[in-house]
Amino acid sequence: TLINKKEVPVALLLLQAIIGSILAMVFLYLDNSNGPIWILLALAAQFTFMQYFLVFAALLKLRYSQPNVLRPYRAPAIWPVALVGIASCIFSFFIVYVPPAQLKTGDATTYRWLLIGALVVLSLPPVLFSRYRQKRANK
Repeated sequence: TLINKKEVPVALLLLQAIIGSILAMVFLYLDNSNGPIWILLALAAQFTFMQYFLVFAALLKLRYSQPNVLRPYRAPAIWPVALVGIASCIFSFFIVYVPPAQLKTGDATTYRWLLIGALVVLSLPPVLFSRYRQKRANK
């Protein structure tokens, strides 16, 4: 793989530039500037909530699969903490599908499908890359 002088893969930088350009084109799709910004923020929030969901799930898994590992911090009342965190992430993930009334994001159905489509398309590269690496490791 080709890397730059900072040892970052060039293909990754190009992929990031392409995805960023596609996301920026959302501004061309809608009439005003607030709608596209809201859509991009909602999409970023969804990815953040997915990551935090995984953190809370990992918290539970590691507490029980590796209970004897010494850690710098041990969360008290792990089940309530994790369940509230997971419930908050799920609620927050889906609340972005309700467009705010004061913003002109276009038709609500189009808004929702745009978010779903962008989420699926942007989730594919990591999944495909992970499968590719697993296949290479198994050879």
